[in-house]
Amino acid sequence: MSDERFVLFAALVLVLLLLNVPYVCSLETSEDEELYKFLRSESPTYAKLFDFLSDVVQLDLTKYGVVPPENVPPGFEGLSPLEFYKQLSEYVSTLPTPSKLPFIVDRYGGLAEEETLGPDFGYEGTRFGTMGIFVNGHMNSLKLYYYGEEDYVYSKPQPTSIEERARGILYRYQEYCQEKYGHDSPYILPMLDSLTSNNCFNNSEFTKGNLTFHYSQNGEKSLLEWIYTLEDVEIEYKRVSIAFHNNIFESFHDTWGLYNVSGLNTISFENAVRGVLAAAQKGELRRTYTDPGTGYVNISELVDTRYSVSLMMTPFRFDDYSFSSKISRDPLTIYPQFHIYFYFNNRTSGSQGLDLLVWGDTGEVRYCTDVGKGFYGNGPIYDTNTLLQNPEPIEDQGPSASDEQTGEENVLDPYALPVVGGLLAVSVISISVFALKYKIGKLSKG
Repeated sequence: MSDERFVLFAALVLVLLLLNVPYVCSLETSEDEELYKFLRSESPTYAKLFDFLSDVVQLDLTKYGVVPPENVPPGFEGLSPLEFYKQLSEYVSTLPTPSKLPFIVDRYGGLAEEETLGPDFGYEGTRFGTMGIFVNGHMNSLKLYYYGEEDYVYSKPQPTSIEERARGILYRYQEYCQEKYGHDSPYILPMLDSLTSNNCFNNSEFTKGNLTFHYSQNGEKSLLEWIYTLEDVEIEYKRVSIAFHNNIFESFHDTWGLYNVSGLNTISFENAVRGVLAAAQKGELRRTYTDPGTGYVNISELVDTRYSVSLMMTPFRFDDYSFSSKISRDPLTIYPQFHIYFYFNNRTSGSQGLDLLVWGDTGEVRYCTDVGKGFYGNGPIYDTNTLLQNPEPIEDQGPSASDEQTGEENVLDPYALPVVGGLLAVSVISISVFALKYKIGKLSKG
C-alpha cells in the first residue's frame, strides 16, 4: 500500500471513530435517563433522593448514572444497569411482604412507613454510594460513600469554606422542603441565621431559644449540628446536621421536621427508682425475655444493691419485648425515659444486675432485663439502701407549662400522609439490601 493510500485509510478510520463517539455517548445518556425514569416510577422516594443530590448538594446527575453494586447477587452478573434494576425489581416482587415475615417487627406499628435506598452512581470510572433513610417520604438521613479520591462532579462551582457550603445547603434545602414536602420548614431560618451572625469556627457552641448549635472537627471530618433544646435539655433525636470530609459534603440529617416532643419528665429521678423498688417488693417487677409467670424480681434481689439513672429523650418504637403503656404512644413523638441500672453486689440471681427503662411521664416500667457487658458509665452510682430506709416517696410536682406538649406542630402527620404500599416497600428495601450489603453488612437504624 502506498503512503498516500495508507494516510487516506487512516484518516477515514479516524473520521468514522469520531463520528461514532457521539452515538455511543448518546446511547449511554439515553439509558441513564431511562434508568432514572424507571427508578422514579418504582418509588417516589427515589425522586426525592435524586433531587436532593442534584438540587441541594448540586451533584451533576446529568453526568452520573445509577450503576449496580460492585458485588452483584448471583444470577445478576453481566447485566447493564437498566436491566439489572429491572430484573431485580421483578425478582423482589415475588418475595413476601414484611408483614408476612415472622422475624420483622414493624417499629412504627403501621403508623409510619420507613424506606431505605442505597443506589450507587458512576461516571468515567469513578463511583460513589449512598444510603438514604426515609420516613413517610421525609428523608431524615443521607450519607455518601466515595470509593477513591473525593472529587465529585458538581453542576455549579462550590464554595471553599465549610460555612459557605453549609449555608448554601440549608438555603437550597428550604426550597427542597417547599417543593417535596409542601411546607416552608421555618426551623431552618434560625439555623441560617446562626451561620450568618456567628462564625461557627470562633463560636463552636451556643444556645438561642430552643436551638443549640455545635461545631466540631476531628481530623479530616467536620460536623455542624443544630439540636432542639427544651429547658437546657438537648434532644438529640430532633436535630439537623451536616457533615463534611476534607471540606466536601458527606452526610445530611434532619429529624427536626419529623418529630414532635411530648415534654420533659414529670417524675423525678429518685421517684422513678422508688417506683421500681415498690414494684419489686410487690412481686410485680418481671424480667423481659422470660416465660409468662416467671422471671419476677422480688425485693430481696434489690436489697443492698447500687443503681445509676439517666434521662433519655427518645422516640417511641413498637417492639416485642416492652410492656404495654397506660397511655397511647406515637412513633413520631419523642418521650422522656429513665435508663436505670441496678448492680447486684452478691450476684445471688446469677446476673450482674438489671437494665430497665421507665417512662418519665407515667413512671411505668417499659422493659426490665438482665444486664450484659459494658453496662457501666450510666452516671453516678448510688446506694439502694438509702431509698429503702426512707420508703416514703417525695411527692412529684405537677407538670409545668414546659412539660406539656410543646405546641410545635409535626409537619409530617403520620395519619395524614400517604403510606407507601407494602409490596412497593419490599421492592425498595430489598433493592437497597442488595446495594448496601457489601458496604455495611446489614441495615441498621438511622
